[in-house]
Amino acid sequence: MSEPDRRAVAVAGHTGDATTVRSGLASGDPAVRAIALGSLERLGELDDATIETALRDPEVTVRRRAAELAATHRGVDLLPGLHDPDDRVVEVVAWACGEHE
Repeated sequence: MSEPDRRAVAVAGHTGDATTVRSGLASGDPAVRAIALGSLERLGELDDATIETALRDPEVTVRRRAAELAATHRGVDLLPGLHDPDDRVVEVVAWACGEHE
């Protein structure tokens, strides 16, 4: 079975297809992984462990999306993200920390 593309994962997030969305988390395309995070959130199935894993993703776009979503997940430990090597991630993590207050 081939991995889903961006459109398939986005549509799956609107149609309740959690299986397709979850398969997007393992995609080789970082854009698909980032979309999968948002789709899981839309479905109400994004858990703190998934966000924390995404915050360690090798790709900046995935880490930034995870940080955005972490703002509404108070159980996510954002402190390691403040030391991210990319300033764009640090900025979003700092904002998400403020949303936890």
